Amino acid sequence: KQINYFELAKKKIKDSPKDAKAYFELAMQYKKQNDFSSAEQYLDQSLQLDGRPITPLLNLAIVQQKQGKLDLAISNYQRILEKKENADAYFGLGFCYFKKNELRMAADFFSKAIAKRSNFVDAYINLGAVLERMGDFSKAMENYKRALQYNPLNARIYYNLGVLHEKEYRLEIAIDCYNRAVELNYLRKEELLIKIEKMKKFIMENKNFN
Repeated sequence: KQINYFELAKKKIKDSPKDAKAYFELAMQYKKQNDFSSAEQYLDQSLQLDGRPITPLLNLAIVQQKQGKLDLAISNYQRILEKKENADAYFGLGFCYFKKNELRMAADFFSKAIAKRSNFVDAYINLGAVLERMGDFSKAMENYKRALQYNPLNARIYYNLGVLHEKEYRLEIAIDCYNRAVELNYLRKEELLIKIEKMKKFIMENKNFN
């Protein structure tokens, strides 16, 4: 079925080589297949034919970001914001600056994404992670809890809460959070289960020592 979509999109380009939408549609097929380099190529061609729409430009920035082309992605996110405010563009800028270890800039852009879209769960999570990295644990906790209000079944939130509680030496609460992350199929749950057992052992050994 996926091959058919590729063939249809390619045929559309062949039949209408000046149709910006046809290039965009093929780019999205490549993006779905994680072929970000090909997606970038066709998105660029789409925008050369019609540079007005925001969606192709946003996707171009995303696939550049995924290839580690952070400066190019930043430039394109900013091009979007020159046209209009956009929560996803603010979020993308936050992510790029986080990757560049410019934490204050990252925090500022994640905050702007939230201001534009109040239920932006991933922005709350990422803002929490940035604030945690900056040592502001209380504000990080606020953002994780806000994210939970919007999505109480998000494994990553519980994992991040576990990390935060562990850093504050609240190990039993951290274990509870990690266990919840495992229940919700956290991506690296096997290694997290090993970590939980090590933490339990540490707690028991210290109880016995005391």
